[in-house]
Amino acid sequence: MANYIAKCRSNYFRVKDREAFNRFCEENDLEAFEDCQSGQVGFLCYGNVPPGANIRRSDGIIEEREFFSVLATHLKRGSVAIVMEVGSEEFRYLAGEGIAVNSTGRTVSIDLGSEIHRLAKRLTSCKITPCQY
Repeated sequence: MANYIAKCRSNYFRVKDREAFNRFCEENDLEAFEDCQSGQVGFLCYGNVPPGANIRRSDGIIEEREFFSVLATHLKRGSVAIVMEVGSEEFRYLAGEGIAVNSTGRTVSIDLGSEIHRLAKRLTSCKITPCQY
């Protein structure tokens, strides 16, 4: 049996406080990066999009909260972070998803497997098989 291997990365976006964002990345095993020309930041991760995010309270205790709601708190007003994840279990299962969050915490998402099958049904009346063994 093969293991599911995933990677994710974000687009570039504006944050309120770069130091706080860098701490957020460090505490959640994300690798932060910066576009030197625009000053915007982003991150990548060798694994799945984290379901939860660690945050350090003022008393030093670390709590876990929903990842995208915490990410939203770092965004400047009007900014949107898009996180794309791709992964596979060998060639048995291939997956891709995208999630966008704005500075108010509103999210939208897309699952590549579900969406392509929904669109493909418009092209035929035949049964369409999934992309897996």
